[in-house]
Amino acid sequence: TRVLEFKAEAGEAKAVVSLLVLQDQLLVWVGDQREPPVLNNLHYAMAMNRSSGGGSATAASPASPSSPLERERREREKREGVVTTLVGKRFHSLGEKLAKRLSVRMNIPVVCSWNLRDNAAKEEELEALCNMLVKEVMNKYEEEKTDADTPGATHGNNEASPSPTTGE
Repeated sequence: TRVLEFKAEAGEAKAVVSLLVLQDQLLVWVGDQREPPVLNNLHYAMAMNRSSGGGSATAASPASPSSPLERERREREKREGVVTTLVGKRFHSLGEKLAKRLSVRMNIPVVCSWNLRDNAAKEEELEALCNMLVKEVMNKYEEEKTDADTPGATHGNNEASPSPTTGE
């Protein structure tokens, strides 16, 4: 279990983001650094495979092997996200959107607590911030997973060194 923190901004929309990286799941906290940290508008999202019966037809796959990115894209298209609000506003769209998109793209359960006020910036700037966070969170998560899988890797992502003990 690791906690990663970073700041993000898009225009006037500014946020502090904390990630609690667990085994095969993620908690994302997004908030305003000028306000006390709270867990408002808590959303839970999971990726589920679409049923193969009925639905839309898909194009035939090319005969030649595809790139890893193309295979990942096709696998992601087979998944859809489901999201529910656990605490807070039922239709707080940016927190739900962030949780759902991360869950589908990463294929893990994601809990998201979006704690920026709707009037913290223009709607399009908040939307841009949400889009930017999808990419940034995925990058941080992948870096962390790569570090965790590397024997002897050091974890320097904003981790404080242990405090020395005194008086023993």
